[in-house]
Amino acid sequence: MSKKAKVIAGLIVAAVLVFIGWRLATQLTGSPTEPALSYVAVNAETAALADMNVSVQLSGKVEADNSVTVIPTTPGTVRSIAVKIGDRVAADQLLFSLDKSSIQPSYDQAQAGYQAAEANYLSAMEKMENAKLQLERSRELFAAGAISQADLEQIEIAASDSSILALEAQLTQARAGLSAAEKAMSDMDVRSPIAGVVTALNVSIGNMASGSAATVVALDRVYVQASVSEKFINLVSNGQSVSVEVPAAAATPFAGQVEDLSMAADAMTGQFSLRVYLANSEQLIKPGMFAKMTITTLTKENVVVIPLEAIVFRGGRDVAYLAVDGHAVETAVVTGLEDGDRVEILNGVSAGDVFITRGVGFVSDGTEIKIMELDGQALESPAVPSVPAEDTEDTEDTGAEGGRA
Repeated sequence: MSKKAKVIAGLIVAAVLVFIGWRLATQLTGSPTEPALSYVAVNAETAALADMNVSVQLSGKVEADNSVTVIPTTPGTVRSIAVKIGDRVAADQLLFSLDKSSIQPSYDQAQAGYQAAEANYLSAMEKMENAKLQLERSRELFAAGAISQADLEQIEIAASDSSILALEAQLTQARAGLSAAEKAMSDMDVRSPIAGVVTALNVSIGNMASGSAATVVALDRVYVQASVSEKFINLVSNGQSVSVEVPAAAATPFAGQVEDLSMAADAMTGQFSLRVYLANSEQLIKPGMFAKMTITTLTKENVVVIPLEAIVFRGGRDVAYLAVDGHAVETAVVTGLEDGDRVEILNGVSAGDVFITRGVGFVSDGTEIKIMELDGQALESPAVPSVPAEDTEDTEDTGAEGGRA
């Protein structure tokens, strides 16, 4: 054997001896392996009776029940402004005024025309009344032969209503002209058509006002527009109470009511529209705010309700695990209503039964268990379970925390 081969063989033998020595030292000095616990640590709850509600969740934007855009009847130069954005106004309250100088001559002419027509009419009426008084006397004179037939006929014509019909028509026409002029003059003072809050004011002194000059919104009553699918449309009806959350307005929900429920789906979306109206006397809710609505469609009282996480699907059926004498007892359950986190139990679990919640994915029928927490109260310091929930996620096909897919 060459010198080089002898060196390599020596190194290999030395490495083997070192490894064997290390293993022997480890076995002699190492601590004994701790025995695995024989039980599974779980949390549990006591089944109790509760009310079960099934609800529909909808969302939408708040809209004003009545919003009016104010447009001046006659464009004109703004002379003065009586309000500002955010002011509350009453119906017919002045918003701003336009310069009246451009229509003042027309108004003066209409007023003068009416005064002249009225004067002519009153003068004619006075003459007619006098003629009627003279007519009675003239008839007596005619009977006595004191006046002729022609004279009597002239007096009868003067006393008839036909003599003032034309003047009466002229007075009516002049009155209409003056009314139109008065309205045009009044319209130069632009007023709010409703009570509400000024949300827009697009005018400034010295500039022309035309088009959308202001917006007034009635905020005492608002609504949320939303859509509901055909799956739930027959569970919703007009007049139904609704809990409405408007986070930007208040921390607590508002009470609303369904109105204007559509009886036909939208051709484009296939959804049914509805409005939920809210009283808003304090005007906390503003148009444009986001709202989340809960419509309760079905309620059951005093039924057995457990968390959905306590149920697992095994062997083609829903099962829960009861805690009986320190062991898990598998029981098939028949479920009813669900509200997202809870489920109604129609059969399999009764009020007063203790069932496993956390750790349900690591037990089977007959598994020894130790309850660490019951109804949210710790019973003792948690022990290390035989199958750690934090390290194993796929021990069962249902997952470590239970609950149906």
